[in-house]
Amino acid sequence: MLIPRTGMTFQRDGTGGAMDGRDRSVLQLVAEGESYEEAASRLRLDLVGIERAMARIRHHLGANTDEHAVALALRAHLID
Repeated sequence: MLIPRTGMTFQRDGTGGAMDGRDRSVLQLVAEGESYEEAASRLRLDLVGIERAMARIRHHLGANTDEHAVALALRAHLID
């Protein structure tokens, strides 16, 4: 799936892109309205791990904010 304006591609099955399963899980929880703290608890990660994952996701998707990253990922069918 081509991500608009970035030229990057990601596959839902985790192949061919920089977004791995953990990043996808983090983004899915954020999209569902979970706070970083709640996502960290559910995924058994520390808060810094969630913050780094979201920074990586925003960078790879070319997003300015978490909300923008969620919108791009939804449009590209990377998350549900």
